[in-house]
Amino acid sequence: MLVQSKKKKTTLSSCEPHFVEVMRMVLLKGSSWADVRYNFLVMIGLGVLMNGLAVWTYRKRV
Repeated sequence: MLVQSKKKKTTLSSCEPHFVEVMRMVLLKGSSWADVRYNFLVMIGLGVLMNGLAVWTYRKRV
C-alpha cells in the first residue's frame, strides 16, 4: 500500500495524468468547464512552476 501511495503522488505531480483525465472527460463523457476546471488549473500551475524553474536554472548558468 505504501508503494502505491508514493507512486500515485509522483504521478499526480506530472501533467500527463491531468491531461489524459481532461481528454477522457471531454471526449467520452461530454463534461463541461466546471468538471474539468480543477485538472486544467493544476496543469496551468505545473506549467508555471516548471517554466519558472527553467528560467531560474538558466539564469544561474549564464
